[in-house]
Amino acid sequence: MKRRIAVIIGYNGKDYHGSQLNKDFPTVEYQLVKGFLEISAIKEINSLDPKKIGLQRGSRTDKGVHAVMAVITLKIEKDITSCDLKKLKFFLETKNIYLYKIVRVSKSFMPKHQCDSRIYEYLLPSFIFSSDLSDKDYKISEETHSLLRDLFVKYIGTHNFINFTSKNNTKGPIRFIKNVEANEKFVYNGFEFIKIRITGNSFLFNQIRKMIGYVISLVIYKKDEAISDFKMAFENDYLGKMNIPRVPGCFLYLDSPVFDFFNKKTAYEPIEISNEEYELVKDKLIFKQILNDDNITIFKNWFDIFKIYDYEFTWLLKTNQISAVS
Repeated sequence: MKRRIAVIIGYNGKDYHGSQLNKDFPTVEYQLVKGFLEISAIKEINSLDPKKIGLQRGSRTDKGVHAVMAVITLKIEKDITSCDLKKLKFFLETKNIYLYKIVRVSKSFMPKHQCDSRIYEYLLPSFIFSSDLSDKDYKISEETHSLLRDLFVKYIGTHNFINFTSKNNTKGPIRFIKNVEANEKFVYNGFEFIKIRITGNSFLFNQIRKMIGYVISLVIYKKDEAISDFKMAFENDYLGKMNIPRVPGCFLYLDSPVFDFFNKKTAYEPIEISNEEYELVKDKLIFKQILNDDNITIFKNWFDIFKIYDYEFTWLLKTNQISAVS
């Protein structure tokens, strides 16, 4: 008799073409399915058919994006023994995937619908606001940091995000953003970073990266008009007509899907992890692997898009020069 389970994992997405199962590309779910095949918990004949193995997710990530916590459900053919769990955990760790635990859930459990909201975080290098991108010691000024915070909170509420995605969505471009914070600053390997935390019910393809790219662009190129011009991307005259730059995905990660309402009502074990494991995975799989010189270089090179494709950003660029915002 099949059993429905929720698998709680964290992962580094650098080597994956997103999290969702795709037989043509390496993905997180593909490795997860392989792991359950290794312990004979699902049948190989069913392994690439999401419906037959009951494969669903509470959230998904795009190519190169990471997750501190993600929830994926499966239907398995047997009970998982302690030996199975040890073998599965080892297999997944070799794939840069950390297994927190496996939770039994009801047959009707659908993580996509039971999830209250999704929280994503982005680690923004402060030097992006410096006139010298090689200045490792650069620290953002309080004035610029305050402007960032003021711009990000403007996303809170319901908006048409058609300018913030590169794909059509069957549910349309309207999305509700519960909260955005850009308060925390920290130094890692000598570089200052600003942590941007975005909470929403659901997100469009590339939406978060473009939300951050839009704010950065306004601060750098239109600092004095940034607050008043923010609404431009949501005005009828510009809907579907603005090319908004998306920041590199290497600093973006899914912090967690939120199951607060479900956890209060469920008769099964709640879908949650300990703070100790959360911090361990965040440091081991996220911070130590993404806050490195290679990714710093990727972000420095990001500025080139404004010079090479300046004709795409006529709504933004007044000159070809980037002025420091300090």
